[in-house]
Amino acid sequence: MSELEEAVTIVVERCLRVRAGETVLVVADPDSVHIGQALLSAARAAGGDAVLTILPPNPARGTEPPAPVAAALAPPTSSSRRACPPCRTPARASVRASSATAARRCPASPPTCSRG
Repeated sequence: MSELEEAVTIVVERCLRVRAGETVLVVADPDSVHIGQALLSAARAAGGDAVLTILPPNPARGTEPPAPVAAALAPPTSSSRRACPPCRTPARASVRASSATAARRCPASPPTCSRG
């Protein structure tokens, strides 16, 4: 396993705790596509439903992503929110890490919810 593969595995499994069935969006710029591909592979290996978007810098756009990427990063609407099965607490969307990985997490504290 390369150093990059080891690093993204740690990020995906320990830091982000990607779990089977979670949606993962990896956004990379053209100069870091290899890192984006590695994150994508690690997220899929962890069971995530992962996609990679290459987003070239565009000064005219400023810091906002294009509409399709912004929509993918947006929290779910109240009608699409699910409850955490172990504790029935409504799940929330969160964006974690600079890779713009999005996933659903249970908002209950770990002692309350086994999903954590």
